[in-house]
Amino acid sequence: MLRGAMGAPGLASVIVERVSNGAVTEKASDWDGSVKVRKAYKFDSEEGDAGGLVELLYDILEEIGDGGSRYSEKRVQIRLVHGDKYECKSGCAICAPEGAMGD
Repeated sequence: MLRGAMGAPGLASVIVERVSNGAVTEKASDWDGSVKVRKAYKFDSEEGDAGGLVELLYDILEEIGDGGSRYSEKRVQIRLVHGDKYECKSGCAICAPEGAMGD
């Protein structure tokens, strides 16, 4: 279990618990932490399903800090890429230029 608490009331606190097919997060949705919200993310690296992991990382980034914008000098970017030794021959969604797959 990973705990990412900032420590002061009103600041972000996210608990991430790894489960067999992904992860579950718990965060306080009220300023005083009295209401807890749980969300499940499904991902399995053995099956090549990492979309849920990307969603989990984006949600954590949104909860704990500012990742920047398109106009920022620096910004955080989370994306799927092929392994450096993998050769994709199908033109999948990972390889396709942004917007080419109907996004």
